[in-house]
Amino acid sequence: RQLIKGDRFQMSLTDLTFFTSNQTKLAHARYLGRPRGFRILGFRERTYYAGYNEPRTADREELLEASFTSALDQASRAKILRDDTVFFLEDTSVKIDALSSEGEYPGTDVKYWMRSTSFEELDSLLKSNGNNRACHVRSDVVMRLPKALQERLETAKKYVVFTGVQTGSVAIAEQVYETHLFYPWLDNQTFNKWFVPSGESQVLGSLPIKIADKHDFRANAMDKMFAYLETTPYG
Repeated sequence: RQLIKGDRFQMSLTDLTFFTSNQTKLAHARYLGRPRGFRILGFRERTYYAGYNEPRTADREELLEASFTSALDQASRAKILRDDTVFFLEDTSVKIDALSSEGEYPGTDVKYWMRSTSFEELDSLLKSNGNNRACHVRSDVVMRLPKALQERLETAKKYVVFTGVQTGSVAIAEQVYETHLFYPWLDNQTFNKWFVPSGESQVLGSLPIKIADKHDFRANAMDKMFAYLETTPYG
């Protein structure tokens, strides 16, 4: 699919490079991209270079900016960075309303927080704070704007951010189930095992794929990226 044509170059946006070391996220992105006509390539599949450095900070803008800058540097070092190269990275965060009086909690720190927090600890915290179990999961996808697209849009911005949010609540009891064999992002390891999407009675990780798709925070953000690439007026 040729989206930009000119006297000096033409750019195909069929292939997109995903900066992630998380194979589950990569499988998820491929699942989301395939029906839209996008082939998602893992950065480590294209080069032996390591992924980007992700700072541990509660400041989302700082996190995304630093992560993008690191990814840009790694792509340049790996010699896969051209004027027409499109790559993206993704960050997932969580806000539990009752525990977020001084900022989003656990926020961008969620993957580290999950390693040291049990359901019993979280449940106790919620009950001691009025038992408001409302929360949401947020996905931020950062996509590089290639030079050709910067010129067409007359912008100096190096990247654009697409955000997806799914509201819901923390489960009232911990569910026991296995990670899905074919859709491994429906797992029993991440916050998906405690997160009940609005309108559902089961946690996201245990839902059938067709229902889970309706509440997919990452799909929400990535579909915005795909639509942007499909519909942005290039010339």
